[in-house]
Amino acid sequence: MAVRSAALPERGFGTYSPTEWRAHARRCDLRYRLVVVAPAVAEVVQHLGGWLFDMRASGWEVIVPVSDPAAVRPLEILGAVPLDLEHWPAAAVREIRPDVLAIAVDSYRADLVPPLGGGHSETVLWGGLPPDELGRRMRPARHRVSVAGRAFKSCALTASGLRGVAGDCMETFWAGAEVSGARRLLELAPAG
Repeated sequence: MAVRSAALPERGFGTYSPTEWRAHARRCDLRYRLVVVAPAVAEVVQHLGGWLFDMRASGWEVIVPVSDPAAVRPLEILGAVPLDLEHWPAAAVREIRPDVLAIAVDSYRADLVPPLGGGHSETVLWGGLPPDELGRRMRPARHRVSVAGRAFKSCALTASGLRGVAGDCMETFWAGAEVSGARRLLELAPAG
């Protein structure tokens, strides 16, 4: 059982083409968009799965560009829209115009962040300590995962080949310190 966007075509599993996503984006232009950048789908599920489900359940468009289109089932369980990076040129990825960009610390350090340009109002880092150049601008934050979020995260963990139950009700991140309004919008609370 996966949370799906009613406006995206129901066509089974897999990533969405730029044409499909553009048509959807024109119909849903006012929806908040969260883009997640990570080296592997399993890492996204492990570190952000509950938060992504909760964001999607509250009406956000959750988009995850992936390099392996065969590994998207866990993302679909969480309600995320997987985009195939191979078929998305940099110009097309910029069209997403995210309100929030969630980046794995390793991806940030390795310069794997796609060239999204400006337009996102908040950056969230996860999966380690922020790089030194961002350390002063980022503060720890956390999200209390809903009961449904934990259940869907547990199913997504199983689908991604990770064992264990998503019993932890908190997920932690690094969020921009200067944007308190976005922190409320993101349903993140200061950690500590």
